Amino acid sequence: MVKEGLIKARADLSTRRPTLKDLRASSLKYKQMLEILDHIEELKSIPDKLEAQISQKQFLSAHDTLSQALRMADNEDLAAISALQPIRSYLLSQESSLFSILIEELHNHVYLKSPYCDSRWNIYTQENDDFTNKEQALEDKIKFELSEKSSTFSGSALLDDFLKNFDGEKPLVEDPKKNSEADSFYYIRLIIETLANLNRLPSAFDLIHQRLPAELHKIVDKTIEEVNQRYPQNVRELRGPKISQATILEQGFPSTDIRLAVLKDLTWTLYSKLIAVLQGHRVIYEVVRGISRRRGNAQDKDLLQYDFYGVFRIIQSEIRSLLYSYIADKTQTPTRHQDMLDSLGLGARRSRDRKRTIFRYNGVDYEKDEFLSEFQTLRQTLNQTVPGLVSNAYTKSEEQKLSPFAPTDLSSSHTLLVTPNVFNIRVMLDPTVMFLQKAKAIFPQLDKDNKETDAFLEEFLVNAFLPQLEDTLSLSVHRAMSNPDALLVDLQWNRVSKKPVLKAASSFIGLVRKTCRLLNTGYLYREKYASLIITTVQWLTRYMKDHLDNLVVGQEEEANSSNKPRKLCYSMSLNKAIRTIAASMLKGNPNPLSQDIQEKLGQEVAIYMSKRYSQRGNGPGITRTDLLDLNTFQSICVLATSLRWIVHHLKSIRKVNEQVDAASDKSDTNSLDARLKKRWTLMEISKSTQPTEHCSSTEKDTEHLILTGEPLKRFDAAVSELEYLADTCVIALRCDMRCRALYYIDRTMVEGEYLLDNETEERDVFIGYLDAECVKCDEHMVEYLLESDKDFILTGLARMVNELLIADADSLDVINSNGVQKMHCNILVLQQMLKSVVSDPKHVDFSKAIKFYELAGWSPVSLIDAIKSGSVDQSHEECKMLIRLANSEIIHRHESAGRRDAASVTKNILNEQLVQLHEYFSSSTDGTHA
Repeated sequence: MVKEGLIKARADLSTRRPTLKDLRASSLKYKQMLEILDHIEELKSIPDKLEAQISQKQFLSAHDTLSQALRMADNEDLAAISALQPIRSYLLSQESSLFSILIEELHNHVYLKSPYCDSRWNIYTQENDDFTNKEQALEDKIKFELSEKSSTFSGSALLDDFLKNFDGEKPLVEDPKKNSEADSFYYIRLIIETLANLNRLPSAFDLIHQRLPAELHKIVDKTIEEVNQRYPQNVRELRGPKISQATILEQGFPSTDIRLAVLKDLTWTLYSKLIAVLQGHRVIYEVVRGISRRRGNAQDKDLLQYDFYGVFRIIQSEIRSLLYSYIADKTQTPTRHQDMLDSLGLGARRSRDRKRTIFRYNGVDYEKDEFLSEFQTLRQTLNQTVPGLVSNAYTKSEEQKLSPFAPTDLSSSHTLLVTPNVFNIRVMLDPTVMFLQKAKAIFPQLDKDNKETDAFLEEFLVNAFLPQLEDTLSLSVHRAMSNPDALLVDLQWNRVSKKPVLKAASSFIGLVRKTCRLLNTGYLYREKYASLIITTVQWLTRYMKDHLDNLVVGQEEEANSSNKPRKLCYSMSLNKAIRTIAASMLKGNPNPLSQDIQEKLGQEVAIYMSKRYSQRGNGPGITRTDLLDLNTFQSICVLATSLRWIVHHLKSIRKVNEQVDAASDKSDTNSLDARLKKRWTLMEISKSTQPTEHCSSTEKDTEHLILTGEPLKRFDAAVSELEYLADTCVIALRCDMRCRALYYIDRTMVEGEYLLDNETEERDVFIGYLDAECVKCDEHMVEYLLESDKDFILTGLARMVNELLIADADSLDVINSNGVQKMHCNILVLQQMLKSVVSDPKHVDFSKAIKFYELAGWSPVSLIDAIKSGSVDQSHEECKMLIRLANSEIIHRHESAGRRDAASVTKNILNEQLVQLHEYFSSSTDGTHA
């Protein structure tokens, strides 16, 4: 009974009941509905939660909340509910909104807009500063020596603490109880980490770099406004009387001049802010680097590259613009030294601030509350109507008011607090040196040795102070080089040179000599005056280099391409191997028959031969457009001689003198005022020139450039660049003569007809072209080049042509005895032409080429026998070409007559002969044929 009961109970339990199944399905459905309702309630609470987290600057938490909400809204159960579409749209918009907020917050802390950043920079305090001591410091710190003030400048301890505690390998964990904005660097890291979680770092980098110039511009404007408030108009007018340029030139500014204090305040305060900005970018760099290491993905690493040095370059550009605006008084000299600076790539000023006020209504007070109220109303209306039309970052400094205290430089975008003057550099240079020292300490370890951070200070000494002092030279050189006839031969060249030179060259040397006559009156500051001449020589080098570039650019490419290909001869003149060979031949007057020169000529011929073969294998080879036209050839001859002439004169005015400088420095050690006066003014120093019994002091010294120490090295380097350019011109002409021979002899072999029915004594048409052009080139060289340069160009040309006539035989398809006679005519024409142009005709020897083509007229059997007997002094490759040429007429006639079998038999015989030739050279122990 019990067993039956158990069986029955088991059967009852195993039986499926539809009612229970329905109840279970309903239960699951209600549970899902409750979950959906919970999700809906949670989604409804997201906006408030998200806004609270954003307002509390908990950006990582806000991102997590937003990400979870988006995943929840994308759930398939919720996605079908149309009533949730507004919330979904809101969440999507909040992602973009969060990105915008992060960018703005990042800029607020990087560019010191937040009050939490005030501890990162310092306002300049005078603290009874003795300006005389600063003058002494100026002399010492130009050499970029690190000082105590540099090590404590702008509170770098904050950055050091951050870098010490920063661990990029670990993700940032947000502390909701902490005021994240109180620690500016932590806050920057928080923003960058959030941007990384949003996968928007590359976009953020683009925005940062796009806004960097404008943000720096605003920092400068704000600092100017702050300084302007600390030094009101009436104080400056009372304590800053106008000083004539002549007085400043002789004595400098009075140490109590308020304008110096204004500039010191501006520069020290501004640089303190810029250091803080640079530190902010260093924090971004380190955080991004840590994120990149954590991710490990190679593609992500490529995307997450923060250009820290690019940031510094823009900061440097802003500093350069500011310094130039206070140094260069363009109201006196409109062009200044800018043309030279632009051509050297220095002093370039970024064009910006397109919102500058073009005109202003007279008699309107823009500071009145009524005006400001109406203006703000207008801005709000425009913002609501056309978002983005008006910048939200408007500040008073953007009005660009004309300063009532000093004339505003209209080419600058900042209000000037004091009148521009070259001597303002005394005040601004000292803090600039300190800024550079601190900036280099902030650089990442990989970039700390980058010397470009220091370069532009030298630019001001050489390209700001001296151009102002010697603007006459700048204007004169500019005018001389801008004349339409500057790049034409000077009509009166015979008064100054034995060969024709460019008008630009004669004008330049005349100006340099006049300048030396002027600047030699300034004694102690000669090395700075020498820098002016050196800069001018560098400018001339660039000017002549541009002229050469224009000469060697192809005509058709110049019209159709911004990347202009150069003529082949110019490209080859820059070839390292050719340059090395040419350099050894340009030194002195080497004997062309010496073993050393013959070896180098052999190396040079090999280079040209390899060039020919590579061109034939990879393309059409040398074309006519690769060669210089004869007018260009003439122009380069004139340019080369002009450069040689300039170099000669520069070396003639070069004079080394160290004794007087040392004596003067010693005599003035105890007099700071006298030393500064001599350093910053032109003075007549009678002891700088001492007459001799043979010539007066004026004749002896006034047209010399007195050099010593580093300026001497720089001057020699500048002259060496001119020499290098002159060598480039001559080497290019040498290369062109050889490329010309390559081109025409190639054409002779490829397109010439050497299967002739009758005897002929006429040269090939391409040999005629080569003959005529070489003669014309020789006429240009005789008229315009130095004899030594002409000899250099032609040395070894005959040897190359001799070997080229043989090597190019592989381009001949067929030749017969009459063709051999024609080839002899070609050789005799070239031989006679070269003998007429070279200085020593005995160096022209084409016997090898003549012998080669004599052998080409022999029968194949006789040729093989002669080779085996050792009477043929030719290489293996040359013998192969001879065997092929000896059989070429027979094969050609069979093929022309349609006798394929006979042609095939002859080709087989040719192959057998080549095999015999190979066996002979392989087994031969005679070095003659090896």
